[in-house]
Amino acid sequence: MKICFCISGQVRGESKSLLTLKDQISALLEFAEVTVIFSVWDKSSIKLDGAFWFSQVSRIFEPRMAELIPVSYYGDQFWGNFPKTKMRLLKESSRPVAGEIEGLFPDAIVDVEENNLDLEFDTPKFDKNSIRMLYKRWRCNEIKKKVERNYGEKFDVVVVTRPDLLLHVNLEHLQRSKFKLPKIDEVFVPSANTRDGITNDVLAYGASKAMDDYCSLFYKVAMPSWHGIHKELARHLADVGLSERQAELIQSNGIERGKLLSYEDIKGDNAFIDDLLAHCSNNSEVNPDWSSEERASFYSFVQRKQQDEGLHKDRFYSLIKGDLSLIECNDFSKDRGKYVLDSFLSNIEVLKLTSESAIIDFIPERLRGEKLDRNLKRLFQTKKFQGYVKAQYIIDCFERRDIASLCSDFDVRDVHDVTGDIADKYRDFALELENVDLDSAFKLMKIALSIRPGGPFIKKKLEEYSRKLELEI
Repeated sequence: MKICFCISGQVRGESKSLLTLKDQISALLEFAEVTVIFSVWDKSSIKLDGAFWFSQVSRIFEPRMAELIPVSYYGDQFWGNFPKTKMRLLKESSRPVAGEIEGLFPDAIVDVEENNLDLEFDTPKFDKNSIRMLYKRWRCNEIKKKVERNYGEKFDVVVVTRPDLLLHVNLEHLQRSKFKLPKIDEVFVPSANTRDGITNDVLAYGASKAMDDYCSLFYKVAMPSWHGIHKELARHLADVGLSERQAELIQSNGIERGKLLSYEDIKGDNAFIDDLLAHCSNNSEVNPDWSSEERASFYSFVQRKQQDEGLHKDRFYSLIKGDLSLIECNDFSKDRGKYVLDSFLSNIEVLKLTSESAIIDFIPERLRGEKLDRNLKRLFQTKKFQGYVKAQYIIDCFERRDIASLCSDFDVRDVHDVTGDIADKYRDFALELENVDLDSAFKLMKIALSIRPGGPFIKKKLEEYSRKLELEI
C-alpha cells in the first residue's frame, strides 16, 4: 500500500506536532510505503490574523482569562484591544522552518514559500486564515499530482492535514481487520456527518482522485458567496460527489497549543481588563457604568471565584445574571454559546435540577427578564440539554431499578455526550440480570450497544444472549 501525507499551511507552536507525526509515520512504515510532502510558509507563526471568536480566544488565553474578554471584542478587530501583546507574540513565534522540517523528515519533499501573498478577493472573506489554508492544500496536492505523474501510478491513500495537528495513526485498525482501500467517491474526516451542513477541516484522507476533488475547493474562494470554511467544505463535498466517512485509520488528537496567556502576560495592554480585575479585588457588586458585555465579564469572574469556594447556588445565579441575561445567544452549539451551555449543565447537575420546570422554579423572580427567557427557551431546545434531561431520567430509573422503563423503546444514543457512564450502567445491569431474567438482560445490553456501538465486550455478551434466546440482534 502506498500512502502520501500532504502537510500544508503554517507551522505553529514548538513543533510537538511534527515530532508526533515523525513517530507515527515511522510506525506506519511496517505496513505501507510512505511519501511525505510539505508545503508550508517559510516562517512559523501564531494565528493572530482573521476573525477571533471565543473558540480562537481559548486557544491563546488561559480559561479564566478567556472567559473575561468581553463579547464585543470578538471579530476581525480583536487584537486592536491588545496591540502590545500582538506585536510581542508575533516576534516571539517567528522562526525559519525549512531546516527544522528537513532535519526531521530527510526524505520528504519540502516546499517552502515566502509569506508575501495577498490572497484577497473582490468580496472580503471573514475567515482569511482558511483561505490561506485552502491555497496551501491546493499547492501541496499539485506537488502530489506531479509526483504521481513521475512515478506513473497513483497513491492508494492520500492524507491531507496541517503541520500543527497532533496526528495519530490507528495501527490496530490495520492489524485487526483487512483494511479496505478508500473508494473514489468517499472522503474520511473526523466527526463525519455529526452536524448538518458542517464538515471538519483539520484532517481528511481518501483515494488520490477523491483528494484531488477535496483540494479543489480553493477554486471557489473567489466566488462572492462564501459562508465560512466548514459550511463551504460540506457543500463542496456534495457538489463533487464525495460522501463523508468517519476517519479511523488516521485520527486527530487535537491541535498543538503553545503557552496560554495569563493576566500577567497582558497586564497594562487593555484598560478595561485592568479595571475589571482591580474592581473585582475590592468590590462584590458590578459597576453599573460598564456595558452589558463588560458586566457579563464581571459575572464570569465571580462565577470562577464562587466555584472555587463551593458556592454552587450563587455560581448558578451569577451565570443567570451574566451571559444568560446580558448577551443574546442564538446558537448554543458553538463558540461562546457552547461555553455558556456547558457551564449551565455543570451548574444544574451539581444542584440536581433535572427538568425545565425545576430550573425555572429555582430562578428567583427578581432575576427574570425577557432576554433570559429567550435564551433559556433556546437552551432548553438544544440536543445537549435534552440529552442531559434524558440521562437524569435514566439514572433515576436505575436507582429505582425500574426494569420496564429502562427496557422501553426510546432513543438513548444522545445521552453519552453528557454522562459517559450510561452505557456502563446498562451493561452492568444486564450482567446482573443475565441469570435471572435473560430477556431483560438482552434488551438492556442491546441499548448499551446502541450507545456504544464499538464496545467489544458488549457485542460479545449480546451475541451470547441472542443465541440463548434464539433472537436476532
